[in-house]
Amino acid sequence: MLSPANQLILSSAKLEPSVSELERLNDLIPQIENWDGLVAEIIARQTAPLFFKKLPLLTNRNLIPAEATAKLQQAYYKSLSRGMVLYSTFEKVAEAFYDAGIQVVVLKGIYLSEWLYGDIALRQFSDMDLLVKKEDALQCLSILKNLGFKASDAAVTEFISSQSEIVHYAPMVLNNVSVEVHIKLHRQSKHYDIKIDAFLGNAEKLLLRNKPVFALELHDLLIHLCVHLDKHFRGGHVQFTSFNDIVNLLEKFRNEIDWTLLAHRSAYHACEQTVFKFLVLIHKFYNAALSNEDHFMKKY
Repeated sequence: MLSPANQLILSSAKLEPSVSELERLNDLIPQIENWDGLVAEIIARQTAPLFFKKLPLLTNRNLIPAEATAKLQQAYYKSLSRGMVLYSTFEKVAEAFYDAGIQVVVLKGIYLSEWLYGDIALRQFSDMDLLVKKEDALQCLSILKNLGFKASDAAVTEFISSQSEIVHYAPMVLNNVSVEVHIKLHRQSKHYDIKIDAFLGNAEKLLLRNKPVFALELHDLLIHLCVHLDKHFRGGHVQFTSFNDIVNLLEKFRNEIDWTLLAHRSAYHACEQTVFKFLVLIHKFYNAALSNEDHFMKKY
C-alpha cells in the first residue's frame, strides 16, 4: 500500500485532473503527518510545481502549514526562473542552427515544458537535448563554439572520443546552460534498438518560442520517453519527470493515439515490452488513459 504522501505525489502529476481526482487529492491533505518530509520528497521528485498550481482548486489547502506552502511556491518560481534562462539561450541556438540549414529535433524538457505543459514552471529541466543527423553534429558543435559555448569535458581526448560509442557529444556550456548534441538516443542495447533515421523521418516541424525546429511525432515521442525512463530505471535512478510527461501525453492525446500503430512502431524499434510495461504501470498508479480495445488490453 502506498502511503498518503506517496499517493499525493502521484495524484499531483496530471495537468487537468478530473473532479474526482481533485477530490482525492483534497482528501489526502489531512492525512499527511509530516509536511516537511512530504515537501522535501515532492521537490526531489520534481512534482512540487504541479501540486502548487493545484492549490487554489483544493478546499483543504488551508490545512497545509504556511511554511510548507511557501516552500512549494519557492519551488514553482525557481523552476520558472530557470526555464526562462534556458529558453532565452534556446532561442539563440535554434536560430543559429536554422540559419545553417540544420534539422534540429528538440527533446524532452526544452520541448515538453512549453508544448505540453503550457506553463514552463510546471516541467523542470536543467539542460537542452537536441537530436541531429550524424553528419550535421560537428557543424552543430562549431556553431555552439561560435556562440560562446565551451565543451564541459575537455579531459576527453579526441582519440578516446573517436573510439567510444557516441550517443551525444560532450555537453557544451555557456552561462551555466548546457546543450547536448545527440546523434543517438541510447547506447547499443539488447533491450531496444531505436532507429534514428525513422525518428528523424517522422519528425514534425513546428515553432517553439517562434523558432522553427522539429519535434518527435506523437507515437515516437511516447516510445522515446518510455525508453529513456527504462534507461534510468536500469541505472537505479527513477525519473518522475518522465512519468509525469507520459501521464500527461496519454491524458491530453487519448483520442489521437493509434494504439495499433504504437505497438507496430514499438516492435520495429525492438522495445514493445519496454514501452507497454511502463504504460501499464502508469495506468495502474496514475490512472492514466489507455486503449479501450479489449483485445489490446488483454495482450498487455
